[in-house]
Amino acid sequence: MRLLTTHLRTKQTVDRKYSKSSKRRGRTAMGVRVEVIATRARGQQEVKVTEGLFTFVALDDEHKPRPLPEG
Repeated sequence: MRLLTTHLRTKQTVDRKYSKSSKRRGRTAMGVRVEVIATRARGQQEVKVTEGLFTFVALDDEHKPRPLPEG
C-alpha cells in the first residue's frame, strides 16, 4: 500500500459505495486507486470516508517480479 487516507470516521450504519480506477500500469506492477463514499441523511449527502492507492506486483513461483499479463 502506497497511500491510505481516512477522511471521516463513521459511527453509524451508512450506505457505502466503492469506486476504483486503474491509476498506472508498469511492466511488473500496477496501481489501483480506491475511494469509499458514505451516503448519509437518507441519501441526501455523500461524504468521502477513505481513499487509497494500492500497488500490486506480479510475482513468479520464486516470488520475483514477472511481467504483467496482457490485457
